[in-house]
Amino acid sequence: MNLYWFLLSFAIVNVLAELIQDYVNLVSTTNKYIEYASKQEPVKADPVWNVRVYTPIEYIIKRILLKNKYTMEKLAYMLTGPDFAEEFQDLNKCMEYQNILQTEILEAIALDYTVEYAFETHTSRDLGVTKLISDGIERRKMIYPDLVSLIESINDEIEEDFTPTQICQLIGLYKNSNDSISELTFIITAKVDSVGHCCLTSNDNQTTYYKLIPPPTENIVVEFFPDYKETELLLPVLPKNKNIDVHLSETDEN
Repeated sequence: MNLYWFLLSFAIVNVLAELIQDYVNLVSTTNKYIEYASKQEPVKADPVWNVRVYTPIEYIIKRILLKNKYTMEKLAYMLTGPDFAEEFQDLNKCMEYQNILQTEILEAIALDYTVEYAFETHTSRDLGVTKLISDGIERRKMIYPDLVSLIESINDEIEEDFTPTQICQLIGLYKNSNDSISELTFIITAKVDSVGHCCLTSNDNQTTYYKLIPPPTENIVVEFFPDYKETELLLPVLPKNKNIDVHLSETDEN
């Protein structure tokens, strides 16, 4: 009987190790999709009027958000926190999220079949959790500038297509991709409350709040806590002190 339980435990460990390895490979492959996509030509929002030109990654992110198909949690694992899956989430679900992201990239910028096939066959059996962490960090570095650029466009009123909830999700993705993200904390819920505040909740159940301080006082978005007067700029590192200028006015949760 002891031998039976030993063999069963050994088999389970092997299956889990295989699943982790498959996920590591999938995340690595998705990063290659993103890297390749980032090198493509800019995307015109309107080929006729040329109103807005996006980087390929900006366009992919915007396209994903505007579909209203994905919760903040899915967006977090899909785009900014694939390395958190091994610790907090069902790996099979997160493998699905990475496959979805690959499809979104292919549909958005029309990568050809040859490139797609090469990416899908470029895997290794020598990778592990350390590689997953490295790829997660690299993922955040790759998409961070494009998240900032989208936010700047909202501030400049160039970008007007997002709903308040989608903007709140964009803030959540930014928070998940900047350098201050904790090793074990990232945003999984984005909610716009009845008074227009963007409420972001992390995987450890900590909630941060964001509100607009309109002109003539400031015209900036700040992070705040309901019981305190102190506030903090959402994006203090942006060049030229640019900050999101967002009017949030709906109640929704993702």
